[in-house]
Amino acid sequence: MWWRCTLCIIVGSSLLAAASWPAEAFETCFCAKADAKQKYCGEIIKFDPDDAITVRVGPAPISLPTLNFAECHGEAVPASPASPPARRDAVVAVPVTPATRPETPIAQVEAFGIYGSNTIGEELMPRLIAGYAQHERLLLEGDRCDGELLLRRTATGPAVAIACSARGSHTGIPALAAGKADIAMLSRPISAAEQEIMRAADMKDMTTLRHEQAVALDGLIVIVSAQNPASALTLDQIGRIFSGDIADWSQLGLPAGRIYVYARDDASGTRDTFNTLVMEPRHRKLTASAKLFASSSDLSDQVAADPRGIGFVGYAYRRNAKALAISEPCGIVQKATVATIKAEDYPLSRRLYFYTGKLHSVHAANFVYYVISDAAQEVISRSNFVNQSIEAETGAETRARVRDFERARPTEPDLEFDVAAMQRLRLDAEHAERLSVSFRFRSGTATLDTKALQDAVRLAAYLSEQAHGRRILLMGFADAKGTFASNMALSRQRAEEVRRVILATGAAISPDAIVTRGYSELMPVACNSDEEGREKNRRVEAWLMAE
Repeated sequence: MWWRCTLCIIVGSSLLAAASWPAEAFETCFCAKADAKQKYCGEIIKFDPDDAITVRVGPAPISLPTLNFAECHGEAVPASPASPPARRDAVVAVPVTPATRPETPIAQVEAFGIYGSNTIGEELMPRLIAGYAQHERLLLEGDRCDGELLLRRTATGPAVAIACSARGSHTGIPALAAGKADIAMLSRPISAAEQEIMRAADMKDMTTLRHEQAVALDGLIVIVSAQNPASALTLDQIGRIFSGDIADWSQLGLPAGRIYVYARDDASGTRDTFNTLVMEPRHRKLTASAKLFASSSDLSDQVAADPRGIGFVGYAYRRNAKALAISEPCGIVQKATVATIKAEDYPLSRRLYFYTGKLHSVHAANFVYYVISDAAQEVISRSNFVNQSIEAETGAETRARVRDFERARPTEPDLEFDVAAMQRLRLDAEHAERLSVSFRFRSGTATLDTKALQDAVRLAAYLSEQAHGRRILLMGFADAKGTFASNMALSRQRAEEVRRVILATGAAISPDAIVTRGYSELMPVACNSDEEGREKNRRVEAWLMAE
């Protein structure tokens, strides 16, 4: 089945290092997802993320289905190696907080590399490494991603050496393929050319949960000085400005003055994302007169000081500059906020990724695991990036969003409207609060992408731990291609697929607690004039229903 490849348990990334862990053996415990009392502790002999973990329990090995077991902590419950647990039909393991795991030893020689994005490496990566050190009760030497950092259990004990280099997203995958890095930081998805590099290194598909983790969210924002009267621009206007086609502010109906363009250098993943989302679809290239920067912080400060300047940075680097809203031709206007970025509704929202290959250190694996766990989300927020924890809007905010759509519906030739469906949606909004997660799918498929698979686990945990018995409404939406009726069926199918995956996590959730509905092409978050906008509209939102 499709999930056999794409839904390796998230904790699997921390176990990939099993084949190259330090020579001294130490016990690791694994608990059944459906019953934490069913526990097996011992030395790991073999790990296959698509099949089973083999653990030596006493004198004999025992095979545990990877899809049904997660690493845990505590004294072993007596188990009979002759009676291994039966495979259940569960699919994803709920992430285990790293603090609950046994303390990981440090070998005399242990090292790994982290290479790639300056956007991640400049501020976020050092803070994540510091957070990991604190969480694992380690001493950290070094505070910048520009050389070697050391992790130790004691001041004079053996160290884990982390070679950290943030020279741009384009450096991450080649370092991973060459074995210099265990973790590649990319502020954009892996490219087709980079996939080929990894295939040559015997990594067949880097877009599965075994290799690809969305670790944080960011929004690419277009910034001007606070003294600049501009408030919103279309993507077409932005493309024309940065290509030099619009060279004076008067061409936009603003006070006259030459426009000065500031941009990230061509080694930057931020620049790659800007090209992909803004320039390339409009067949434009950055003007030769643009002033280039290696640092987003420096770029932002320069724009903030220049009333005629304009630039682009990640959301975390707005600093003292003013972010412009994005106005789309069909009438949709989106501001960059934590809520619109977290739901990926904002047109220039993006994911920050870790890509992993063959891990050479147990601490490299545990670090990746830490970054996607609940424990790291506050660190991500303090670094001014957008974390992936699930939050609820107020009911007033949810209702206002629906009212705003009804008052100023987007105008597109193919966009249909249905009064009865809108009435149903309005009634749902009267008794619900939208959650911050939206599920999206692999391009051209009905399969959830890797972030959506991670979010299914997060939502399952949220429902079982924080929702206090309330029901969840999964609302499917579609783009404007096809008839309203056919899109209604498609949107309902998408909602059902998310429900299926959430229930398959094995979390303690009643099937009756998840309600699904389809709303066809209502409430678009982007114009349907291009494939990028249509992909944003093909989504499933999660609304928390009133008790």
